[in-house]
Amino acid sequence: MKDKIAVTVGTDHTYKCHTDVLGRAGEGYITQLEFKIPEGLCDCSLYIDFEKPNGETYRTKKIKIENGVALYDVEPFVLTDSGEVKVQVVLQKAS
Repeated sequence: MKDKIAVTVGTDHTYKCHTDVLGRAGEGYITQLEFKIPEGLCDCSLYIDFEKPNGETYRTKKIKIENGVALYDVEPFVLTDSGEVKVQVVLQKAS
């Protein structure tokens, strides 16, 4: 069973999430982020940028948006260290 975290992305660049716990160090594929994407942004390419507690950064591969929802299973690599992980959603258009 996965821990689901709902995230709402706004057209005004807001990122709303009601939890500040992504997972535990050493876990992987336990937590699933569920992004709700506004209709006007569904034609964008979605990526997630992470900054790990040690300062290392990681960008996901392109994440598919279907019916206004994008799902991402948090990979073990993101949770290798204890501490704060910063998360940023990146939406890009071809232009």
